[in-house]
Amino acid sequence: MEQSTTSLTGESDILEHIADRYKKSRSPHHRQLYAAAAYTQCMIKSKSLPVTPLNYFVNIIDALYDSSYSHTLSNSTFNADAMSGMSSFLTFVLTMVPEKSISMSKAAEAVEIVVKCLEVEFVSLRVLRFMECLRVLLEICDLGDWDIVKLSFQTFIKYAVDNKNEKVRKCAEHCVLKVFKCFQNSIIKESATKLVLDTFRNYILAVEKADGSKDDEGSKCEHLKALHMLDLLKRFIPFLTKPEDMQEVILELQKCMTAKFSTLYVLDVMEEILALIESESELTFVKTVKISDKWKSDYSILIQSITGLLICEATAARASNILKEMFSRVLFSEVELNAESEQSNLVRCLCDSLLEVLRTYPNEHSLSVISALFLHLGLDSFIYMDRIFMKTVGFMSDASTCDVKHFEQCIGSAVMVMGPDKIHTLYPLSFDANEQTCSNTWLLPIYKEYVIYSHVRFFIRTIVPLSESFRKACKRGKKMAVKRKQMQSLSRTCWELLPSFCRYPHDLEESFGSLAEILIPNIKENASMLESIAIALQCLVKQNMSLSLSFPGSSGVIDMGIEKENAERNIKVMASWSEALLKAFTNVFFQVSPEKRSFLKETIGCLANIAEFPTSKAIFISSLERVKPDVSDQKNANIGLIHELASAIVADVGMDPIDFIYCCIGDCLKEDDEEAYANLYILLESFEFMSSRFEQLVDLLRDLKSPVDIISFRWRFLCLKTLLFHSFERTCDGENKYGVWVLNEIIVTLKDDKEDRREVAHDILLDTSSIMQSKPETYYKFITMMMGYLFGFSPCITSGAILALSIMLSNDSKICELKPDLVPEILELLDREEDIQVAEAVLWFLKMLVLSLEVAELKMVLCDILNGLQSWSFVSDLPEILLLERGDFRNVFEICTTSLEEGKETSRSPQHDFKANVNEIFENIVQKCGSASVESLVPEKYRLGFRICLESAPSSPEEGKANEALRALITSMFVSSQEEGFCCRQQLGT
Repeated sequence: MEQSTTSLTGESDILEHIADRYKKSRSPHHRQLYAAAAYTQCMIKSKSLPVTPLNYFVNIIDALYDSSYSHTLSNSTFNADAMSGMSSFLTFVLTMVPEKSISMSKAAEAVEIVVKCLEVEFVSLRVLRFMECLRVLLEICDLGDWDIVKLSFQTFIKYAVDNKNEKVRKCAEHCVLKVFKCFQNSIIKESATKLVLDTFRNYILAVEKADGSKDDEGSKCEHLKALHMLDLLKRFIPFLTKPEDMQEVILELQKCMTAKFSTLYVLDVMEEILALIESESELTFVKTVKISDKWKSDYSILIQSITGLLICEATAARASNILKEMFSRVLFSEVELNAESEQSNLVRCLCDSLLEVLRTYPNEHSLSVISALFLHLGLDSFIYMDRIFMKTVGFMSDASTCDVKHFEQCIGSAVMVMGPDKIHTLYPLSFDANEQTCSNTWLLPIYKEYVIYSHVRFFIRTIVPLSESFRKACKRGKKMAVKRKQMQSLSRTCWELLPSFCRYPHDLEESFGSLAEILIPNIKENASMLESIAIALQCLVKQNMSLSLSFPGSSGVIDMGIEKENAERNIKVMASWSEALLKAFTNVFFQVSPEKRSFLKETIGCLANIAEFPTSKAIFISSLERVKPDVSDQKNANIGLIHELASAIVADVGMDPIDFIYCCIGDCLKEDDEEAYANLYILLESFEFMSSRFEQLVDLLRDLKSPVDIISFRWRFLCLKTLLFHSFERTCDGENKYGVWVLNEIIVTLKDDKEDRREVAHDILLDTSSIMQSKPETYYKFITMMMGYLFGFSPCITSGAILALSIMLSNDSKICELKPDLVPEILELLDREEDIQVAEAVLWFLKMLVLSLEVAELKMVLCDILNGLQSWSFVSDLPEILLLERGDFRNVFEICTTSLEEGKETSRSPQHDFKANVNEIFENIVQKCGSASVESLVPEKYRLGFRICLESAPSSPEEGKANEALRALITSMFVSSQEEGFCCRQQLGT
């Protein structure tokens, strides 16, 4: 937890900071945070103390003390909320308190209180924040005082082991380790270590006892705690510096091996201990090797000895790791191989030793060392390791199924660095047409997996003729079904190698033309090769585009010598063949199955990306001609295919999309295609939408019913948002009838019965408002259009428009300046309208207005707001409202209290809705503008009630109870209104 750089001075304090920061949040957690801050500020002011971060800290600690020790609060739910808010606020305050301003004694006192809070049952919801606060406070304390440290350290260990929540355990483990690192005193370190080991010993003892009991549940619980303790111990091992501590841990672990739970955790701890013991000696070994003359004769003896350990299963893994580490750090780190150098002799010695190991006992560890040596030697491995390679190949036929994988990986490493060209000289791929036999075809799957940085030329000259031979053999062997099937499989396998040979080939510029001449006929005629060809071309385009777009000088030579300039030349060569390839793929696009069409789309997109713009445009337009209006079934099928094709290349076409959208997308929309609206939105966002057929498209959407599923519904509204923007751009003067329809759709949806639909409309309106703010003229027209719904429409539409304006107001309070008549017109509805939902919407608008405006702006409309609220003809028969107008607030409290005691659901009645909303608006106004400013505007006959409300504290328990009842009523009304869909997006405060 870092100290905040925010400086709070003058009138700005933490409460204001929190209010400004979270004023738009609807999170209950932020409300609790604000409530805790407000409560703490009241405590500070009641003591006549300055409102400073340090005083906030002192008082929040006092409040935590009261919450953890006092039992006067009967409602545990309230306790949990309060504790949650205070934990968050303490975390916030600790970032604001200046460094070194909290004394060690006060920090120690706070540590004790926070530990006590962690013992409260319902605080588990915020235990992570409390633990983080505890760690920060502990670091402030005197870390040389074990009495202070011990309590916190024990708490961290307890939560790291006993808690069922993994996040809590990980946080506690982090705190244990971080706090331990802060200890400077060796005595404290020893005490902390002893505490950890004693705790570990106790848990192991508890497991032993549980195993001897008949309580299975208790035994499982103890086992689980022991596993958590082992997990903590594993991370604590690096801090054990004394050999006796290590010995003690190992002895206890031996007991665990006999217990009835998984030994995986035990082995993890053992490995950590071994790593700690061996790390220093291994580092010393490597360092010694580096300083000494590593090409001395005795060094080869050392390597032979380590290599010999690969034969023994018990030492093979460790010896393998040491050898591979030596390859990286010692043998090949500085000196290049030279045929006459000592290093060359050493490599030969190493290869001889590995060859002997292969003859004696090949295993996965020795094969992993051979693989690593292949990769380190690179092309030189063909000189030094040819006998090893041939010996490894010799095991392929005799190896069991489980061992074949390791041999293939080893041979694959050789293929990667030598290349198929070199391997072909040792083990050539061949086919005897007369005998119908083939040799070394076992290499084909290895080539497919491991070939990289090779040559396309090898594929053209060796693999393609081999595949053709297999294909011809299939025709000659029609009477031999098994043989024919084998030949077909081999022919197909050969073509499946194409993507592998297209992984960063070195000769693409020279060989791509020859490759394309082979590919194009096979795209048209051979469906079995289509996937391999498509994936290969994707690889070539993506890899070279990525290299060509790299920053100059960022990777001088990229990936085995392929330079950026080479990648750019490769792109030009492929672009020259892109038209022919695109035509071939688009022709088969309408013929292949849906499964194959998915990878064809991506390939077409890649080719369109490098093709000339007119080329892509002509190919796409020609594909539109495949729609046949006279055949209904064929038309529907082709529309879907063209739709898929367009999604791949539409970004590169640059044509007017209206014809395509109207004739193709229109049918998909009418058929309730789930993807139609999503694709329509993508197309609308991809073009300058200024076509003469804009009106037809809007009419088409207007005639369609809204989709049922919410995903399509959201895509539909995104389309409407785009159309709304274009409607304003197209309409300079006069009526924007299409924009009015879109806005009406949004307003109606804001009043929809389904919450998810209301949320979609809310988000779209908010996004539209935000974007339009950058265009003041359009924004003004939009607000004016919205205000047109305030009069002359049904109550549902009117209230929806007011709600929409409230949402816009929450996003931008400047709309009141942009439209000065907005507030007066909405207030006028209180006198003119008699519908409850309109009144509710007006009150919510006023709430949002009060919360959104700055004080100076609020004072300018304060008189209008108060005048609008003081007399409602349509609620004059409600007794509680009349009492409010007479200022008889005590009777209101009695009515509220009586209603609550009798179990009446007053929070649901419209009368109390209005009263609660008015009270809330009134309180927010007073809080913002001050009582003096408000009192000056209150008529004389209401001032008595105004003063009673503001200045009179409860003089009796009954009044206090009534006051609390009224506040509870106001709060419940806010929650009720949220459930009805009127979501206030401002922070309400306390």
